[in-house]
Formats: sequence, C-alpha cells, structure tokens
Amino acid sequence: MKKRRFFSLLLTAALLAGLLAVPASAAGQPYIKQVEAGNRTSWAVTSNGDLYGWGSCDTSTLLNGDTTSNVPVNIMSGVKSVSASSSYCTLTVRVKVYDEYGYNIRWREPGTVLTILKENGDLYTWGDNVCYQLGKGYYEADVETYEPYFVMGNVVKAATNDHACAAVTENGDLYFWGDNFAEAYANGEGGCESYTDPTVILTGVKDVELSPENVMALKNDGSVWMMGTNIYGVLGRDEGEDAELVNEMIKVMDGCVDIALGNKFAMALKPDGSLYGWGNNSSYAALGFHWNLVDYVATPTLVATDVRSVDAGNNNAYFIKFDDTLWVTGAGQHGQRGPSSINYHYDSVTGEYKLYNYYPEIVDTNVHSVSGGGSHMLYLKNDGTMWGCGMELTGSRPLGRGDGADEWGEIYILEDGHPSHSAYRSTPTLCGLSYGSFAGMFGPVQEEVELVAGFADIAANAWYRDAVEWAVLGQPPHRRGPGHRRPCHRVHGTG
Repeated sequence: MKKRRFFSLLLTAALLAGLLAVPASAAGQPYIKQVEAGNRTSWAVTSNGDLYGWGSCDTSTLLNGDTTSNVPVNIMSGVKSVSASSSYCTLTVRVKVYDEYGYNIRWREPGTVLTILKENGDLYTWGDNVCYQLGKGYYEADVETYEPYFVMGNVVKAATNDHACAAVTENGDLYFWGDNFAEAYANGEGGCESYTDPTVILTGVKDVELSPENVMALKNDGSVWMMGTNIYGVLGRDEGEDAELVNEMIKVMDGCVDIALGNKFAMALKPDGSLYGWGNNSSYAALGFHWNLVDYVATPTLVATDVRSVDAGNNNAYFIKFDDTLWVTGAGQHGQRGPSSINYHYDSVTGEYKLYNYYPEIVDTNVHSVSGGGSHMLYLKNDGTMWGCGMELTGSRPLGRGDGADEWGEIYILEDGHPSHSAYRSTPTLCGLSYGSFAGMFGPVQEEVELVAGFADIAANAWYRDAVEWAVLGQPPHRRGPGHRRPCHRVHGTG
C-alpha cells in the first residue's frame, strides 16, 4: 500500500508541475464554456471570460446599444456565467409613468433581464426594473439607458425569469428579489408578492432555477424545494388547476443532484441517472408522457434513465445521457425539438397526426451541455462546436447566423417551384460562436470542476485525476465506465 502511494505521489508531482506551469485553460485555444438560450435571445461565455449576446431583447443597450443583433456581439469581459429567462413572461404590472399630464398609472410587461456572475464572484443584473428585479430596492417605470448593476458578492449561482432574480452565495444562502408570481387560471385566483430587496428564502442551497411562475432550489443534502404557483401539481401537490400563490419554499423530494424548471413543470435527477418529472404535460407532452392520456402528474414520476444532466426551456426538457447523447421532450412547433419537428407523426391513440412525438427522442451525439430557450435550444458538443435549432424569425434570430436570407431558416420549394425559407430550423446547425467569422475560433471544451486539494483545471475525465486524489486526499481510485463523468454544476437557466 505504501509503495503504491509513493509511486502515485511521484506521478502526481510530475503532473502538477506541468499543470501549474501551464494551466489547462490557458495551454491552448480558448473554448466556449457556457451557452444560454433565452427568450428570443442567446448568450455565451468563453473560457477567457468574454460574454457574447445576440437575438432580440426588449431592453435597450443590452446588445451594445441596440435591442437586436443577428450575429454575436462581445458585451463584457471577466464573466464566469450568465443567466437569461428561457420562458415567455405573461406578467404585467402597474407602474407610475410621468408624462405631460403628470404621474399616471400604466401597465408594463417586464423586459429582458440578465444575471451576470463575474469570475470574482460578484453578481450584476442588467435590464428592466419594473418589478424590482435588478435588486436596487426600487422600481423604474421608464429608463433611458441601462447599465449593469452590482447586487452582491460571493455568489456561485444565479437565475432570472425577467420579473425576478435569485442568487446562491458561497455559504448556501438563497436570495430572491422581484415578483413571486402566479397567474390566475380556471380554479385559482393567482397572486403576486413583491420582494423589493434581495431576501434570503432558503439556506443550505447549491443550485437555483426560475420559471415565470416558480422558484426551484437544490439543497446540499439533495432535497428539492419550490415556491410559486401550484397549478398542475408543479409543487408536488395535486390541486388540479388551482393557481393560488405559495409564498414560501416547500420541500418536494429528496436525493437529487440536478434540477430543471420549465413552464409549469419540473425535472430532478437522481445520482443513479434516474430522471423524474412532474407538473404540466398537456398540449406539449413536456414530461414525455402521452398528452391525451396524462394532463399532469403531481408526484415525481420516472421519465428516463442513464441521464447525467438536465435542462428545460419554455415547453421542452433536454437531457444528456451518460453516453453523451442529447434527448428532448416537449413542443416542436418552432423546430426547437430538432429533427422530430420536420414531419407530422401518426398518433395511434387518437388517430390524429401530430407535429411532434410525445415520447423522448434523441437529437444528437457527443454532446457536452445544453440550454433550452423560449422557442429554440443551444448545445455544445465535446469538440467545442456550438449547435442550435428553433425559431429564426426576421428581426429575432437567436441562432446568430447573420442577416442574409440564405443564412437562416430552412429552404423549401413553393408550388411554383421557387425556393423559400421557413421561419425556423428544425435540423440542428452550427450557429453563434461556431458560425461565420467565428468558425474555428474556439477549441474543444475542457471540463472545469471543483478544486482538488487547492489545484484547479483538473478535468473530471482526466486520466491522472485518480492519482491526484489518491496522493493528495488519500482517496482510493474510482472505477469509471465509458462516458462516465463526475457530477459538476451546470451553468444555465430557465430559467
């Protein structure tokens, strides 16, 4: 045992000497570290800390002085991660607007909001502030210019849904500010509670997700907690279409390592790769169950197995299995489901043809990470290339493939024989920072994980990682199967 430990120490010393001299993140080409699909917007963070954005937002100056850009724009440096709302926001609020008649009451819909986590742990918000969602302690009905606003330091994770924001600090405190909102439905009265300042709503937290009507948190002990609307059993309580507001965090389940939150549905992942879902399944089959047989489920129910990570968009869930295959459930009317959206599919239960299937389907292979948006999705492959599919309307092109008509949508032939373009791409395509003038600029993804006894930049699948842990921590080597990866924190968002 001592001899084995001695040789491990020798190997580790040699390896660490090289690592400390040339960190993995700086040894070669920069790479795309995070992709974030928002609501008609897209964002990406590179390994050298640059934040890029493109698409169409509702708040001016977020895209370097404009609301729209059809190609990626370099916005900020020194960034670790970014979060944008991945669902449509239906909230409207009353605000005081000063005009020629004095102060008058107007209705406003929240505009685009970003949470930007800097490499030093400082959190900034940027965008609209009609719901106190920037964390300033006051609202702003009309703003001529927008600037990033510093909220707090020592943050490890943040999220937004455009009308609220949340942040997890290093000590596990979960802060929430903005509007906790539940829209009124058939049997409920809805409701809204405003948090004017960042307020601690839960402790012992390591991850948070937001959707238009829910807050979802993962605690260090693996328990999942939520608040907001309770419609369609999304809080794990079967109360049908009761949409009354729940204004405190309640526990939904235990034993989880990852979470995702869509529009009135939720997903949670167990350590063994079992993926569970609950909430709304009607119309879009976001949970992967037959839409005519299961409207909703109020108890976490098994969706898939062998899953290593999960994310959600507006009415879609995206998950990556241990073999690095990307799978999807949910809507496909804008092409965001991928190849399944191309043709109509026969449903033997109803005898109807549907635009997309209700069950989970594979999208691509060799996928590293994924982010679901309002009507599109983005993902990174292991080779570092960025891919996407979904909505590509004129003036709102979140795939970032330029201004030319031949660079967006999919070509189809009209009845007169002339070619035209669709308003979306259902076939995943190179986009954003892997397209046009950006092609070839970024290299393969390098996994960044937690520090190992103070040493950074040791990839989860590095062949020498066992030697480092054995020598420094005294932990025996772990046996890993093909495609296995150590759990690591994603950076994305619904929300």
